[in-house]
Amino acid sequence: EGFAGIECNTRSVCKDSKDRLWFGTIAGLIKYDPGEDFPNKIEPKIMITGIKLFLAEADLLEYGQGSGFWYKLPNSLVLPHDKNHLTFEYAGINLKVPNKTKYQFMLEGFDKNWSPVTDKRETTYSNIPPGKYNFKVRAMNNDKVWNEVPAGFSFEIDVPVVKTWWFYLLIAAAITTVVSGFLKWRTKQLNEMTQLLEEKVAKRTEEITLQKNEKEILIKEIHHRVKNNLQVINSLLNIQSNYIKDENVLGIFKKSQDRIKSMSLIHEKLYQSTDLAHIDITEYLNLLVHNLIKSYSADKHISLNLQVSVKKLTIDTLIPLGLIINELITNSLKYAFEGKTAGKIFIFFDTAEDRMYKL
Repeated sequence: EGFAGIECNTRSVCKDSKDRLWFGTIAGLIKYDPGEDFPNKIEPKIMITGIKLFLAEADLLEYGQGSGFWYKLPNSLVLPHDKNHLTFEYAGINLKVPNKTKYQFMLEGFDKNWSPVTDKRETTYSNIPPGKYNFKVRAMNNDKVWNEVPAGFSFEIDVPVVKTWWFYLLIAAAITTVVSGFLKWRTKQLNEMTQLLEEKVAKRTEEITLQKNEKEILIKEIHHRVKNNLQVINSLLNIQSNYIKDENVLGIFKKSQDRIKSMSLIHEKLYQSTDLAHIDITEYLNLLVHNLIKSYSADKHISLNLQVSVKKLTIDTLIPLGLIINELITNSLKYAFEGKTAGKIFIFFDTAEDRMYKL
């Protein structure tokens, strides 16, 4: 800072009455007068002198629109997204004490605050994301006077193709096209499969219907023949009973005929019914009881009161039920109306708990 001597002689220093300092050096006598030491109020000049790409010199003019700077910095610089490692070089002009010049910088759009004070004349930013930025730098002289207007350089890091709106639109259009094509193909395939399945189902339904009709005809024929055979047996018993004089044996024959009639009536109802698995229980009981009344008490007026909540029964349940009712009604007709000309029989039939019936 103006001190010319590199080496001072031992103890060769003193302060005079005017507070001036004297130094004896190998280059001569040096005087320092505080009264002539004025503060440096001139703000330093600052400018950006260069930009490196990945720490190397690079021609950035190809990414800009000409240059209006002394240091050939490009105007309207737009860098590709993969060229985002920049080193900014700058210099502050402080003629009085150049080596005491200090700096602060910030990258607007990336930094929120100014950097700490430094004497370095370059700074590096790596992996700068896409966006618009403005690099600013200011200088301070030896007496801490900052320049009022920082130097600045604006530039832009371009968005990669895969993050542009038109790329997203293109991808969306491609996905829509692919999905639409797939849906059309899949819909066509499903329609063809549905049509084929419907044809198979229709053919199989026709076969099943034919088999069902044949089976129903066969089952009805079986029930019809069983009924006819039971009637033949009943006729044979009737013929045979004409030759029997013993009343007890005739009673046995009569009871057998009643049982055969009960089972014959069931088979008659089956081959006359559209539902071969179930028989209307009320209709069956009416026919069975009235036949028994006609057989045992033709000369008496016996009425029937049915209270049946069960609608239909299968043949496996109805045959034993018919035999039971046959015995009960027969006994009632034989023993309940002796000496009477009229009477009434009540039959109550309902479902109970645990898959049971109440008779």
